[in-house]
Amino acid sequence: MCKACHMVLAETAGCSIAAGNRNQIVPGAADVDHGQDTKGAEVPALTEAEIAKRLALISLRYQRYGYDREFDYSHPADDYAPQGTFAAAVIASTLTVQPDYDMPVRYDSLTVISPVGATSTVVKLGQRTMVLYSGVALTAPLVQVLEVRGIILNSDDDRTVTWTGAVTTAGYIGLTGFALTRGQFS
Repeated sequence: MCKACHMVLAETAGCSIAAGNRNQIVPGAADVDHGQDTKGAEVPALTEAEIAKRLALISLRYQRYGYDREFDYSHPADDYAPQGTFAAAVIASTLTVQPDYDMPVRYDSLTVISPVGATSTVVKLGQRTMVLYSGVALTAPLVQVLEVRGIILNSDDDRTVTWTGAVTTAGYIGLTGFALTRGQFS
């Protein structure tokens, strides 16, 4: 069991470890090492049902950090350019993504592959302009995966990537997220 899980169990059961009876740090007091623990940890006597309940509460706490439970995940959006096979893609200095849905989309991740020869990579998402690369000409494709959690774009907002330099291979832009249903703008 991890330390965080044990601490939650200890908090709810009144364990002596949570109370900090051994080697605790007290503000203003000298740091004293009490030596090796010969008594051992006092583990509270819990039934299987109590343990299961507390582990479920721990799981719920961690789930709240991972995703929004109230959000509707039923309309996944996977918008990307160029369309078709990557090997047959046309070498271009600008790619524009056409959205899958004619409704607002909340994007969670952005993937950009800057082509060989690019000296800068600029992404425009709605009113946001981000410079992802600026420097000497690339000698190999540069793959960048960004978590852009929560950027909401309408269907008419820009989704473009622009490269400068003597581009010799095809680039790529991909956006993944979920379309927002009516009344859901979280």
